[in-house]
Amino acid sequence: MSLQEIVTQIVEKNLSGLYDIVSIKQLKMGDKIRLQIMIDKLDHSVIEHKDCSRATRLIRDELHDSVSEDYLLEVSSPGLNRPLNKPMHFQKYIGYNIRFKWNGTKHEGVIKSADNEGFELESLGNISYQDIKDAKLYNNKGSN
Repeated sequence: MSLQEIVTQIVEKNLSGLYDIVSIKQLKMGDKIRLQIMIDKLDHSVIEHKDCSRATRLIRDELHDSVSEDYLLEVSSPGLNRPLNKPMHFQKYIGYNIRFKWNGTKHEGVIKSADNEGFELESLGNISYQDIKDAKLYNNKGSN
């Protein structure tokens, strides 16, 4: 199993049902790997420092036992320019401005509607989730 698969399995096992797991990334930092985990509350209320601390406590021991590489664990909220990785994220942010890559070019627009297959952008029409990359909220001035 790859490092990404191991970390994903541990995070999902320990945090699913408690938090919305927005993203799980591994980033190279010299000799170490930064494991970046973004979480949100299931009711989408504001994530607080205590939530990130709790999530860290719930996964750190199992990560320590399962990951042999030198790593730095970072658990955080997704922030204002949060990634949109799941249909539920797009559905929650109908009416919000987003940026994403589609067919190799960057696009921006307001989500008009969203379902489990894709979303509709006011300026581009219907787009499948499978066809896009790097979607995130953009320039919404703290609306949440």
